[in-house]
Amino acid sequence: MKKGFLTAGTILTILGLLILIFYGPGSTNISNIVADIYLRDLIGLAPGLAIVVVGAWLISRGLSGVVVPNDLKDMLGANEKVQLYVKQTNYRPRPMGVDSWLLTNERVIKRHPHGLKLRNSYEDHSYAEIKALKFDQGVFRSKLVCDLKVGAKQIVGNVTGSSEVAEDKSRATQDKQVSELETERGVEFALDLLAKLDARKADGIIRENIVRFQTPFFQTAFPPDKIAYDSSQKTV
Repeated sequence: MKKGFLTAGTILTILGLLILIFYGPGSTNISNIVADIYLRDLIGLAPGLAIVVVGAWLISRGLSGVVVPNDLKDMLGANEKVQLYVKQTNYRPRPMGVDSWLLTNERVIKRHPHGLKLRNSYEDHSYAEIKALKFDQGVFRSKLVCDLKVGAKQIVGNVTGSSEVAEDKSRATQDKQVSELETERGVEFALDLLAKLDARKADGIIRENIVRFQTPFFQTAFPPDKIAYDSSQKTV
């Protein structure tokens, strides 16, 4: 349920009904004197009906819950739980579809439809891969940008393994090269064109999971809340 859509839809519906009551057939508007009865009715009813229809559509959008597509559900592991599903805000018709993101307790999955919605491509990243999160709040829509980590060990291997001369370099020089390569090869993963409320929710969930995954105690193959513990077993 989205309160913003419900509020806007309710206001527009009431406004449209008031227009139908006061400016509909039988009113003393100047258009009723100049035009005939059919044109008068059309002028009086059309704006009110249009506003009522828009208001009803907004109310339906607000009452409708967000349903996770089945293809995304099939990708989830045994220990994964859905925490949030968000889609790009669509203010105009998009025949090619809109991107959506599924946030679980282990990763973020992006779903990109293409080919007239007949095909989908997917991209997923674990919270352990995210080194920074940027939140850009706009007037109507917001954007989240995840800066992804670059494997330091792989970069060091590429730097030092290319020649024997690199083995004689100091540790400071290697660290400098690693930082430069990380900057050059930095990768971003964006959640864009989101509604402001959806973006705030996603921001809170991603930040919480980044802390959970990147704290040394929680760096395990499974989330901490899924690790089985038998209290009857005693350690010697």
